[in-house]
Amino acid sequence: MKIQNLVTALLCTAVLSTTVVVAAPQVEAAHPVREQLTDNKAKVSDTTKGHFQSVTFIDANGVTGTGTVIAKNKVVTSYNVVEGLKNSENLAKTFVTPGKDGENAPFGSFQVESVSFEESWKNMAVLTLQANDNGQNIGEVVSVVPVTKNPSILVCTEVTMPGYDADKKGEMWESQATISYNVASNFWFNQANKTGNYGGPIFDRSGNLIGIRLFEKYSKGVQTSAAKFTERNYDFISENLK
Repeated sequence: MKIQNLVTALLCTAVLSTTVVVAAPQVEAAHPVREQLTDNKAKVSDTTKGHFQSVTFIDANGVTGTGTVIAKNKVVTSYNVVEGLKNSENLAKTFVTPGKDGENAPFGSFQVESVSFEESWKNMAVLTLQANDNGQNIGEVVSVVPVTKNPSILVCTEVTMPGYDADKKGEMWESQATISYNVASNFWFNQANKTGNYGGPIFDRSGNLIGIRLFEKYSKGVQTSAAKFTERNYDFISENLK
């Protein structure tokens, strides 16, 4: 394990030392670092602070996942989390809870009104939410996370991924991982996605949203996948923010 980690570190050092950082849009010739998955994560102590308050627990009629508040009444998540909502009868049983911490919901919950699906790659969905009983939209209660087209994604850099693993019983945990592979539509990292954290946001070291976790694996089952805010995905989101 130590030898493998040392090789990985040397490979990443070589990649980073030869990488030229350019303005977005950026599609790199990725270096497919092979390493074992990490389970490096910690419980978020205060889900009301920073971008944690904008990370949402999604209960889609019993299917749980994670999302991110991206507009006053919009949340982005992965396609698979809410695919069951194509049956409109399930909408009334689907709620989004920002900053959920176990049994505590500091900002309340919001019912899903409708869902738009990105059908080309089937990797993203945008939820439209109803206002709460006080007439407030979710983006008026918590902060909105900006979505940027083609954010810079560099192999071997670290990312953080807050979300709601199903086995954590509604607690928000934040994962730390390393980007291991990058292509035009997706990138991969060295931590396994799990039921509950699909759809969760991926932030770079500066706190910028650069992708969301997907229900996909690298072809050899080593790294797991994220959807990028490519031009197609960005246009899909922008269209649903109108």
